[in-house]
Amino acid sequence: MKIKLRFIYFVLLLAWAGAAHAQPSSAIVSSSASASASLPLPTITSTTSKPPLFVLDAAETHSRFEVKFLGIMTVRGKFNRTTGNLYHDPARHDAASRTSDSIHAEIDATTLDTNVINAHATNEMLRGPQFFNVEKFPAITFKSSAFNWDETTLKSIDGSLTLLGVSKPVTLTVEKSGCTSATTQKRARCLAEAFVNVKRADFGMKGWAASVSNDVKLIIELVAYQASDSGNESKNKVEAATPSLIPATTPPAGEQRP
Repeated sequence: MKIKLRFIYFVLLLAWAGAAHAQPSSAIVSSSASASASLPLPTITSTTSKPPLFVLDAAETHSRFEVKFLGIMTVRGKFNRTTGNLYHDPARHDAASRTSDSIHAEIDATTLDTNVINAHATNEMLRGPQFFNVEKFPAITFKSSAFNWDETTLKSIDGSLTLLGVSKPVTLTVEKSGCTSATTQKRARCLAEAFVNVKRADFGMKGWAASVSNDVKLIIELVAYQASDSGNESKNKVEAATPSLIPATTPPAGEQRP
């Protein structure tokens, strides 16, 4: 009888010991599951880099205007200095590039010149307060908001034109455009020709309204070279927000004009 009682007692003792040994393991599992649940999920940030930077070449970029005089004769003039920045990836023409591409150009209105007889007097008149008023408003600027593509063809550019200190939404019609790849002798470049028709009175230009038409055609033929290090704007000393600070570009030593 004693042997039987001892055997039962021994079995109960083993069962109690097994239960006590299993309890810490269960606590560890529960603690581990709680810790896993409290770990923060990784944050995935989507970054979109700017397209390559091209700088307008002031020596090769030309801006012009056309206006009717007495409804018959077309008076043509030009601005001898235009600067600015173009952000554009020639390999992309998708929907995203519509707003990632951009251009900010500035025309130096003080460089206005015409091809008429007695050009000096005409230039001074057009630079005066009745027309471009260059002493008070020396710059004409265009800042894009969207590039409009038809497959791989650039059709137009939406943006804001500032003339005489007045900004108006406009759309440039692009007649031709294209880019060439870099070679050992020259940097990659982009070329374009675009125009826009505006009502000069909308910008406050009302001089000689009886003889000079209200319709003015502005044309720009631009040549822009890719910056030497488009990932470092400060190194190239260019800034899209202040294109007037951009110096006229010249090819590096040994680089040939196309």
